[in-house]
Amino acid sequence: IESTGQILMRDIIFQQPDFLLPFINLPPVMQVMSNILDDVVILDAHSASNNYRRDPRHRQPPKIHVDSHMAIKEVSQTTHALVMICLDDFTAGNGGTRVWPGSHKSGVLVHKTPGFADEEVPGQLEIHAAKGSILFVLGQTWHQIGTNIDNSNRWNFILFYTRWWVKPQTDYT
Repeated sequence: IESTGQILMRDIIFQQPDFLLPFINLPPVMQVMSNILDDVVILDAHSASNNYRRDPRHRQPPKIHVDSHMAIKEVSQTTHALVMICLDDFTAGNGGTRVWPGSHKSGVLVHKTPGFADEEVPGQLEIHAAKGSILFVLGQTWHQIGTNIDNSNRWNFILFYTRWWVKPQTDYT
């Protein structure tokens, strides 16, 4: 996605299953996902992401968005959660990941709501993390890839989990 400064790779499991399979059910990840969703958990989707120093003539980074399909206010009603496994350090130079504290209780699909979409929304916090770190984000939390200013890599696996009764984005059969 050249104009945004992000590279997003989907369906890696179909191209290199031996590489990705060990990551999708790591015991500590599955325990946290079970605790967050308080239900039987399934893999909804997965991708890998990197960002790079984008051409300043293009629009600012990707939109602030949520990964849940619904605007949810109650944490106990969360249907989706994502896990980011940092394959590189997330730093101020390579863009980290921005989150909006408290947004998980807003009930607003920020990327689809007039007054928020395409606007600069104040109050973000940029997460910096060491290579090997695992970040957990509720699906209704507003987030955005940070701006890469030093052109160093910021690769991560993104694994999306959901409750067993939600139809996954990918048909793994």
